[in-house]
Amino acid sequence: RLKVLNIDKGRERLIGLDAGEKLKKRRTNDQIGSFANDIDVVSSTLELSGEMRTTDTDSRWTAPLVLVDEAGQATEPMTIIPLQLSDKDTHLVLVGDQRQLVATVLSKYAVWNCMGTSLLERLARSPGVDSTMLTTQYRMHKSICRWPSKAFYGGVLRTDPSVAKRDPVPGFPWPQDRKKDRASCVAFVDTKGIEKKS
Repeated sequence: RLKVLNIDKGRERLIGLDAGEKLKKRRTNDQIGSFANDIDVVSSTLELSGEMRTTDTDSRWTAPLVLVDEAGQATEPMTIIPLQLSDKDTHLVLVGDQRQLVATVLSKYAVWNCMGTSLLERLARSPGVDSTMLTTQYRMHKSICRWPSKAFYGGVLRTDPSVAKRDPVPGFPWPQDRKKDRASCVAFVDTKGIEKKS
């Protein structure tokens, strides 16, 4: 039974098997520490991860692991927020792609002062820091993958064979490549219509 605390937009809620339990909006340091010790996973946005920080040094709760997803798109100051929950034994895992979508920074002054670089990108360029690139992708056809592999990854990004074995989309008249007498790998679909706000 995995217990997950999800801190979402300032509201705390338990998801999974304990979904009915209500949590108090504000807790003392002792309550946060004892509650967090009973939880297996705390999920949050980077900004709201600071909600779990305790200030009392005697009952300070720390995370054994901080995992940041889409770390290539996060500014360095935003990535530092969950590190308030760390201590000397905490492991930091940054998952993302620093070569494509970068952190959004609107201030030219901030970009000029290196605030447009993610912590993932900065560490990936640092000597002595271990990083791993996943070289097999499972999303796009190999003919589509060819360009980003060459442009961003030095040609090492490969497509898993399972991608070619996927069934076509039912009811979609996939265009034929007349020169090669087979279905094309790419189709542009006109989506005329009126957008509506939900």
